[in-house]
Amino acid sequence: MKRVLSNKEIKLIRSLSQKKYRKEYGLFVVEGEKMLEEARKSNFQIVDIFSLTDIGEASMKKISSYTTVPPCLAVIKSKDIDNKSISKLKEELISPKHKLSNYLVLDNISDPGNLGTIIRLADWFGVQAIICSENTVDIYNSKTIQASMGSVFRVDVYYTNLHSLFTDIADKCELIGTVLDGESLYESKYSSDKSRIIVIGNESKGISSALKSLINKFVTIPKSPDSQCESLNAAIATSIVLSELSR
Repeated sequence: MKRVLSNKEIKLIRSLSQKKYRKEYGLFVVEGEKMLEEARKSNFQIVDIFSLTDIGEASMKKISSYTTVPPCLAVIKSKDIDNKSISKLKEELISPKHKLSNYLVLDNISDPGNLGTIIRLADWFGVQAIICSENTVDIYNSKTIQASMGSVFRVDVYYTNLHSLFTDIADKCELIGTVLDGESLYESKYSSDKSRIIVIGNESKGISSALKSLINKFVTIPKSPDSQCESLNAAIATSIVLSELSR
């Protein structure tokens, strides 16, 4: 017998496509077998699972955001980031046991696909955590989740006031800003006894001026003298920088 979805269930699941409702209910949605399997292996709490065989194609179409109906969809409880979590993060950033670790800071990344890809890169290169500005796109955006290919369940992501954070840790960590006019990524000398925090700016505006005043090193990815390209995609730039600093 097919499971019958109530109008209340359908309305709730559909509302989770919007950030304000994801925040209000503390829930988000993942779709597809791979994402569900990744969720099951993680420490995230799965609230409910809807499978195509249980609810039928017509019902799945009503709650799915995909053009092609997925075989399954799950509602998952999001993780809360409170002041205690941020305080613990600050301790990790300046703690001797985390020296030589790489962290990522994202300043107003606006494209959900970029964020998801960056999370996947962080997972690949063993980044300790990603720290986002408060105006960076929501980690639980469906496009972010899909682009992360499951890495969203393995990488710690925080949202906080970056200016306040940098003010507290600037003299205890190496803050590496990625810009168009910095030292060559490949020739710059990096600290051997401090956590390295790589700052990636907004896709079009770069790192905000307020943060730049607190950053102690600026690097750039050298381009060919013949290149007419103005800049690199934020996720591509992140992959190059992480690859170099992880060597």
